Amino acid sequence: MASHLKNTLKITFYFILFSYLFRLSNGVFSEELSEAISIKRIEKTTHLHFFFHDIHSGKRPSAMLNYEFSEGEFNGSSISVLGRNLWMDDVREMPIVGGSGRFRYASGYALAHTVWLDLNTGDAVVEYNDPNSYNVYVKHY
Repeated sequence: MASHLKNTLKITFYFILFSYLFRLSNGVFSEELSEAISIKRIEKTTHLHFFFHDIHSGKRPSAMLNYEFSEGEFNGSSISVLGRNLWMDDVREMPIVGGSGRFRYASGYALAHTVWLDLNTGDAVVEYNDPNSYNVYVKHY
């Protein structure tokens, strides 16, 4: 009887010991980035200028701007501009909610100004960098 109790205690002890050691070696579900890694990446602000052609005619019109760069320093990168774009307002502010490539983790804002509008169809050309300071500013790494 004492031998059986001794064996049970040994098995229980080893089970707890190995469970604890296994937990220590494999218990990581997430990992924080060290400061050394984040220090290497410097946040930059980039000023952009582009036009957006918006078509409202047809059934259930909608628009979203996902601007992809096809040449230059940001070739292959893109930014996503979302938000309410009320054409009747002279200037509209919309958030930049992300991007890809060089604009990964991007944030910022876009101020839009309508250059041309067809009131019959709702079609418009919108400028995102008017000389009168309508701008797109993107913070990225």
